Amino acid sequence: MIFPMKRAALGALFVSLLAPLVGHAAGTFEVSGWIPYWRAASGTQDALAHASSFTSLMPFGYVVQNDGSLHDSFALAEAASSSTSTAAALLTGAKSAGVKVVPSVMWSNGSATHAILSSQRKRIALENAIAKVVKDNQFDGIDIDFESKIYESRAYFSLFLQGLKSRLGKKLLYCAIEPRTPPSSYFDVIPEKLQYVNDYYVIGKYCDRVEIMAYDQGTTDLRLNAAAAGRPYIPVSDPLWVKKVATLASGFIDKKKLVLGIPTYGYEYELSRLTQGYRYRLQWALNPAYAVQLAGN
Repeated sequence: MIFPMKRAALGALFVSLLAPLVGHAAGTFEVSGWIPYWRAASGTQDALAHASSFTSLMPFGYVVQNDGSLHDSFALAEAASSSTSTAAALLTGAKSAGVKVVPSVMWSNGSATHAILSSQRKRIALENAIAKVVKDNQFDGIDIDFESKIYESRAYFSLFLQGLKSRLGKKLLYCAIEPRTPPSSYFDVIPEKLQYVNDYYVIGKYCDRVEIMAYDQGTTDLRLNAAAAGRPYIPVSDPLWVKKVATLASGFIDKKKLVLGIPTYGYEYELSRLTQGYRYRLQWALNPAYAVQLAGN
């Protein structure tokens, strides 16, 4: 049988919405949207059409190559040479609406990340390169999204954030990090020594916004899995789990800096009943258009 995700979040396919736990002032929120480079034109058009809803827009702007160089995946450099380019439309439209532009710098090769960050010369070169594109393009800041890091990179990633923040000056430093499930919910028996690649204290010190990617929960929370009492349970982002993740992070990072990443997608699974629980076989992604169609059947 095919079982649609019980808690699949709906929304625009091209943008993930972000809402901080606590805004600058009581009762206020910031809302940011990520625009992927593979939907640059349509994503920019839709985002600007709703510009009044956003505090900042975050194009998937740069991808770090294995040699530590930056690839301009969103073609942001075209804004300087072509007033009709997608990048120019984004920058001009966002500025006109008073919306910040904070491009993401993405990297998901853990071994390459370690090789660059563990070299002082290469690490500083990357810091300088990122700071340069921010200042040359008059961005409001930059968003660091380095995923799949290995534990040996922990200290070097901390040094990287410290160095980059010093080079950015008054420009904003956003940091996207994976969610951390509390150990009591993640382990049946908590190990004596837990090692995390992200140093929450350091991240909280140098990052102006800390975006927790509060999605792709799956079966990671053993306590919530058990509480499902044998029902199919493999959510993208259960609010009960998100609360645990946010509460844990707020013990290390100022709540005013914390931002929650809200998923705008779901998954469908083929289920096989086991003696206890289910085996889940991923079938495909549940995008917003398909979800609305499915809900109407």
